[in-house]
Amino acid sequence: MIDEKKPQDSSVVIKSRKEISVSGIKSILGFGEDYVLLDTECGKLEIEGEGMRIDGLSKEEGLANIKGHINSLYYHRQKLSKGLFSPKSK
Repeated sequence: MIDEKKPQDSSVVIKSRKEISVSGIKSILGFGEDYVLLDTECGKLEIEGEGMRIDGLSKEEGLANIKGHINSLYYHRQKLSKGLFSPKSK
């Protein structure tokens, strides 16, 4: 039997728009005072806000705790390979 690697779960918990906990993190792709960009098991997650800072991080467990005033968060669409029959990006 082939041993297939199952993707881990990823979760996001927001507390009063001041703190966000994220699990299932593969890596931190970027961060600044107004955003944090994470690569998670469910795709790239961008968190936007003000005074953003990474307060806790566990690479081994794939967990991060981020504090600041959270304005929005969203997952980026996955990029499709470009080719003759690929859909046009909007």
